[in-house]
Amino acid sequence: MIRAALPAGQPGVARGPKDWPARPSGALILALDPSGHHSQAIHALEPLLREERGDGTFVIFNPHTPTHIDEVLDARIGKTLKHWTPDLVVWAGYASCETSVQKTNAAGIPQTLLNLSVAAAERRGSRWPFGLRKSVFAHFDKICTLNREAANAVIKNGANADAVRTTGQLRPLSAPLTAAPQDIERYAAHLHNRPAWLAIDAGPRDMQRISKAHRTAMASNHRLLLILMPQNDATETAAKFADNGWNVALSSQIETMSEASQVLVVDTDQDPGIWLRLSPVVFMGGSFDGMCRSPMDAASLGAAIVHGESTAPHGDAVRSLAKMQATHPVRSDADLERAVIELQAPDRQATLAHRAWDVATQAAPVVDEVLAILSDQLDAIGV
Repeated sequence: MIRAALPAGQPGVARGPKDWPARPSGALILALDPSGHHSQAIHALEPLLREERGDGTFVIFNPHTPTHIDEVLDARIGKTLKHWTPDLVVWAGYASCETSVQKTNAAGIPQTLLNLSVAAAERRGSRWPFGLRKSVFAHFDKICTLNREAANAVIKNGANADAVRTTGQLRPLSAPLTAAPQDIERYAAHLHNRPAWLAIDAGPRDMQRISKAHRTAMASNHRLLLILMPQNDATETAAKFADNGWNVALSSQIETMSEASQVLVVDTDQDPGIWLRLSPVVFMGGSFDGMCRSPMDAASLGAAIVHGESTAPHGDAVRSLAKMQATHPVRSDADLERAVIELQAPDRQATLAHRAWDVATQAAPVVDEVLAILSDQLDAIGV
């Protein structure tokens, strides 16, 4: 993926058209994501496209990229197309600028629309005249809808029926994080089958609520173990927990862990896949007031997921899980305390874990179908 499309704030990243890098060789797809909710899924297609074709670059613009998507559309779309000379333009969710769609079509560049919902197909709340609405959808060579209702709506609003495919929602493919079996066995042996919950990527502002939730949960289950993967210095984190009266063990000294240990701080470099496999309940650190990792890492390993409301940049993945009631959302410290207690029940753990795993694994067929559509479009124009 072109660096101009990485999240804003990264050092050395191009911020305006004059700073864009040169167009790379090979197939190039310009991806326009007006909401920013679909960029992770599109980005995840790039290595798969390269594996299949031997080349392929996505240039993604959304409201969070260094060059805001509004800076490349409308009157500026001509300069955007001239610089990148894309072989294909992909819109995600909806087409926010009819002028850009029309000018791209006039330039002879194929266009694809992904993840189209019924609301977007019907342009609810749109001020476009009905006739213009119809002409916009007619410019797309392929339209991938979330469901049959969206497909019917977009055909009614002017799309070519042969161009419409009901693929379902494109989400990032969630391959389970790797972990060496011998490492899993070694750590598991020292956990002594104790019930555990994992706070992953926990930041400084998470620590107090995590500590409070663990203390509350231990009142009803004294064997409960907190496995803590901090964002920052693990040694310092362990010392602070010990100063607050916790019996703390370190993963680097796992042999010293005992039944008296209450908190296990991960201070080793092993893949998070180890701890996700050893913890049936996972709290997504950063999800109260920061940024969190993709919940699909835990979902693909069958964990029960607890998270706050600050789920960027993975809001789309969280919404997919929430739609199937596959996570336990919390809004306050008290909610987190209740969630940790509630999810000690094996049946509740299993219900959430199974739903989350279903959502994580359902992404594969959609990824395969969308990848085939894009590859066929590139083949058709001789790229």
